[in-house]
Amino acid sequence: MNADNFDSNETQHDDHTGKDSVRVLTSDEAIQLLRTGEPLVNCRVNRLMLQGEFTEPVVLERCQLSGLQTQDATFHAEFTLKQCRLRRPRFKRGTVFKGDCNWSGSHFHAFVMNRVTFEKTWKTPRTEFTHNMKVSASVFQAGIKGFSMLFDDWVEWRDCQIADCWDWRSANFSQGFVIESTQIHGDLVLRGTTVSKKLDVSGSKVTGTVDLSKTKLHDFVYLQDLETTESTRFCFANAICDFLHVDPEQLGERLLSEQENNHEQACLEYGLLKRNFSALHRYEEEDWAFYRFKVNQRRSRPLRWFNPLSIFGRLCNYLFLDIGCGYGVQPWRALMFGGFVILLFAGIYAGGISHFADFHPPVSSIEPGGWANRGLFGLLTSVSVFTAGFTGDHLNSATGWVLVPLALEAVVGTVLWGLFIVAFSRKVIR
Repeated sequence: MNADNFDSNETQHDDHTGKDSVRVLTSDEAIQLLRTGEPLVNCRVNRLMLQGEFTEPVVLERCQLSGLQTQDATFHAEFTLKQCRLRRPRFKRGTVFKGDCNWSGSHFHAFVMNRVTFEKTWKTPRTEFTHNMKVSASVFQAGIKGFSMLFDDWVEWRDCQIADCWDWRSANFSQGFVIESTQIHGDLVLRGTTVSKKLDVSGSKVTGTVDLSKTKLHDFVYLQDLETTESTRFCFANAICDFLHVDPEQLGERLLSEQENNHEQACLEYGLLKRNFSALHRYEEEDWAFYRFKVNQRRSRPLRWFNPLSIFGRLCNYLFLDIGCGYGVQPWRALMFGGFVILLFAGIYAGGISHFADFHPPVSSIEPGGWANRGLFGLLTSVSVFTAGFTGDHLNSATGWVLVPLALEAVVGTVLWGLFIVAFSRKVIR
């Protein structure tokens, strides 16, 4: 329906009111009925101004309201708008809803809300908002709940306080959705929502779960300025999103699926993040997402305790690929792990100094058999074996049990050098 002809024809509302005739009321008549608790059904009211105290339930069903305004009004009982059509409603400062607010199936054109307080859950299932929707400086003490809502223009929320969950699942935004400087002390649930243009949560705070699972986000999504807490979690399961701006510092290991040990689902979500970072040419973040993907991939595979090869393979995967080089995206890990291996085997060689036939004190000015010479000799031997391998000199000069750590370090050193070269080359090319 064209907004300009919203109230031009009294019978142009059969889709919402059925075959019942429409009763036209003045503002004063409607207010008098509402104050007595009588519901308004199939009514048309122009410029309805609600102020003061309303102790009885306010119920409007299949009504057409043009220019509804509330200001400095307190509604102690329920405030129901069921299958109503409201043109340019204005909920202004000082409006307090103390009872239940169920606005299901209603249509709002050019909705504006400023400095309004809801003490119970604001319910808006199957509602439709045409033209811009603007909500600012309002307080929702028991959260917001709605589903299958339609927004045909921009939706802007600013400076609001939401003390519980904000659940707008399966909503459809034909333009964009902006949440700015808003405190959400619960979950932000947009599961199954479609946003045609940008989704921006700049400067806002969420203490619960940011649920974007099954969303279809066709434009840029801005989460990088979202303030998080220790309890904040993220969910991107089965989302369609190609331009998601979020920082690894925000995500950390806060995927809800990862926290719940659903590592297969976490793999899919980190895969989504990797593709997003690649599309935005953020290659460092892409490497981070790939690393988290591989970690969850490893954890998702069942560990067969009755199969020694499975346990050994899992251990090698963790030591060499995870700790050793971060699955090819962290070459400096190979150097640090290599340094640890060198020091570990240096201590072993220092303790077994008597098994080296060609032992000569590296520092002749101090005690030949002291721990200083032992340690230095062990370190030099370990570096030599780690970098050059188990050469013939070591094989001929060493005897007894030290041959085992010499051979083991040679293998480990060769593997770590190879991992470092591959990871470093990939880093340079990227």
